Amino acid sequence: MHLKNIFQAKFIKKENRFVWIWILDWEEIKFHIWDTGRLVELLFEWNNILVQKLEEKEWRKYDFRLISARWLLWNFILINSLLHSKLVEEFFKSKNISYKKEVTYWESRIDFLVWKTFIEVKWVSLLLKENNEYIASFPDAPTTRWQKHLQELIKIKQEWVYDAKILFLLTNNVDKFKPNTEIDKNFSELFYEFLKIWRKIIFLYVDLKYNWDNIALNVLEKNNINIYEK
Repeated sequence: MHLKNIFQAKFIKKENRFVWIWILDWEEIKFHIWDTGRLVELLFEWNNILVQKLEEKEWRKYDFRLISARWLLWNFILINSLLHSKLVEEFFKSKNISYKKEVTYWESRIDFLVWKTFIEVKWVSLLLKENNEYIASFPDAPTTRWQKHLQELIKIKQEWVYDAKILFLLTNNVDKFKPNTEIDKNFSELFYEFLKIWRKIIFLYVDLKYNWDNIALNVLEKNNINIYEK
């Protein structure tokens, strides 16, 4: 996936849950952010961010949308969760995998159905540092919606008709993962319950390359991820 009309800016502050402010060419600009997680590790005062100027034909309230933020001084990582479903679709197409999107099951809409396997996608931007190494962790804020999704995936086991998997889309190229028990203990418990039943977790990594006014996003397979045991 390639994104054009990219500008580098400085993050300033959060006005409310959905409206944030940055500086571009020393002018304060407001923008809407879809991601409701805390993102405090990435969106802090004066951190570098990448924003995309939207085309004139696109409906919008704001002229820009947030794409990425700098992490650990040297690299940018994707923080726009509106793109994660499209990136997974591109990955499926590159592998000639047939799929259906947003399939209703019980009381939830699950992201993908591939043959007889439901796949729920979770976007992971949070890193935890332990023993001088970084570990991908999810979620970055408490959530009942994701708990509900896991409960629905666990129910599938009882019917013996469909399979179920969780797909974690990593924004950092790391080799370890753990659920964030401190942020959301209920999600963590459900994750380990799902892992005990299915043990079917997919990890993909989003490689972001920024070059002046454009961004290239490539989805790569991540095998042999070490999941912290309960």
